[in-house]
Amino acid sequence: MNITIFDLDHTLLKRNSSYFFGFYLYHQRFISSIKLIAALADYVRHKYFGLSIHKLHEKSFDRLFKGRSLPLIEQHVKTFLDQQLNQLISPIVLDRLKKAQRSGDTILILSSSPDFLVSAIAERFSIDQWHATRYLTDEKKQFTSIGNILDGEGKIQIVHELIKKHEWHVDKITVFSDSHLDLPILEMAHHSVGVNPDPILRKICLAKGWEILETAEAACHD
Repeated sequence: MNITIFDLDHTLLKRNSSYFFGFYLYHQRFISSIKLIAALADYVRHKYFGLSIHKLHEKSFDRLFKGRSLPLIEQHVKTFLDQQLNQLISPIVLDRLKKAQRSGDTILILSSSPDFLVSAIAERFSIDQWHATRYLTDEKKQFTSIGNILDGEGKIQIVHELIKKHEWHVDKITVFSDSHLDLPILEMAHHSVGVNPDPILRKICLAKGWEILETAEAACHD
């Protein structure tokens, strides 16, 4: 059996889902303009100035979600996806997903985005297996803390656990990602695909002869 693994943001989706969900929440007056600007500044610091994915999640969680109701967030996610998911999908990568599904591949999404977003998006794509950053709630279903942040090392750990559990063969694994931060799983896979890869990953793809998918959205930036 073949296993096809997708990163989510800037891969299966052509943009960052958390980024656009933040704008959606602002337009719904769920968060203030001050909190939105602060969150966007942190995202820029992460993307261009070295703020770690862990610090980004911690800051975003404290500003936007701590103490909020999970059921209310889930309702906002549903409406957000109803309105915007089709615009966020990368058609070329979606074609690869559909081809893998028709072939009966095991499909897995691995994303550092929050689980309430990733689970809802995976359901829209009819994907049962996914892993994401976990946000914890209390008995009232209000967010209290971050359970774990899924980074590149966390992704490879999950894949190794699934390989052992399901007796997957590494030579049957294909991985799609845009980021050099996913190098641990890209280097493990038999077939690695860079999707509009970042500069570091592009150099690695060219050096190793990995497939590169260029899409019409390559010049777009969040």
